[in-house]
Amino acid sequence: FQELFTQTYEKHPYGKPVIGFVKTLKAANVNQLEAFRNRRYVSENMGLILVGPLGDASDPRRKKIIATLEKRFGKRAIPRKELKDPNKRASDPQIRKAVKSKVLEFAVQTPSLSLSFRVPEIEHEDSPALDLLVSILGMGELGRLYQKLFYKKSIVTDVSAGIYVPKDPGLIYLEADYEKLEKTEEIVDAMLEEIERMKNEGPTPEEIKRCVTNAESERLYATQSADGMAGRIGFLRFVLGDMAYDERYLQDLRHVDARYVQEVARRYFTADRLSVVMMVPKGKKSEAPLDAIVQKCKEKLSSAPENRMHVVVTKKSAKSQSSTPLAEEILLPNGVRVLLCERPQSHVFSIQAAAFGGVRLEAEAEQGISHVLSDTWTKGT
Repeated sequence: FQELFTQTYEKHPYGKPVIGFVKTLKAANVNQLEAFRNRRYVSENMGLILVGPLGDASDPRRKKIIATLEKRFGKRAIPRKELKDPNKRASDPQIRKAVKSKVLEFAVQTPSLSLSFRVPEIEHEDSPALDLLVSILGMGELGRLYQKLFYKKSIVTDVSAGIYVPKDPGLIYLEADYEKLEKTEEIVDAMLEEIERMKNEGPTPEEIKRCVTNAESERLYATQSADGMAGRIGFLRFVLGDMAYDERYLQDLRHVDARYVQEVARRYFTADRLSVVMMVPKGKKSEAPLDAIVQKCKEKLSSAPENRMHVVVTKKSAKSQSSTPLAEEILLPNGVRVLLCERPQSHVFSIQAAAFGGVRLEAEAEQGISHVLSDTWTKGT
């Protein structure tokens, strides 16, 4: 994954690991580390978020906290100092003339494959549609990639898709783990087929609805704890500079239709945005079909047309497309719903039971009772 980022971002800091490269840290001396701290850890580059029962302005707890903050973080403790060149970052072009690719030998027993496609920054108008596109392709076992490559073809041990879209332009990535190098080209063919199907047919209304619901749930659960809320507030305030972003983003997401998802698939799944990384067991580098993979991608992933149709985000969904149900639903006489999902190629059974619970369904005096119950159910009972 790190190598994929390094291939995708040659100049931008996103290509470097957050904690730094081992060789950089080993080569650094005390003076360099101190200079870095003095240069980056300045008052203008810091933010502080408080989440909790602080009360109003007359609450003595609030006054005490403010006094403590003034002592520890005020101008006497941290002198005012501006950050030099706060927005000076090297950038990489989203469109390139050649596909970036690499084979990485590592101490593993089985190979892995990663593809990435460069996409715009988080505040770009296409971000909601890109988010839905990736969710439909690779959101867990219901994603199209998992359904086809794992369940239908049984050629991977795991496959997924994700999107990394921070403040600056980001990327979409597709990843697959599998057992034999000989399967590599078949896996790439299957991935490209699903990309092509998305470009030609678009998603179903059911897929869009499921992924929108998932995005809403993620936003909700991310702010159910004080720590989660603080992290989200920090990102909105200090990275995006827009506290209203989440609500606006979810509204935009709900208005994305199948036609828009189809268009962004055509626009961004192209060879001139592509990077490819394979990780293989040591001694197997010569057997990795990297050149064949790159050639397949060039042939299948044509560049986006210059005169592409202009897509407007609308509230109307595309015409409903039929889809095969993932499970049979059975309603028992007592009202319990059973979802039965057959997997003939599997040799194991899995049974799960779920009931609504959690803090949002509990009265104030009972908050936390669902968590305690779930913890104790399996402890010696």
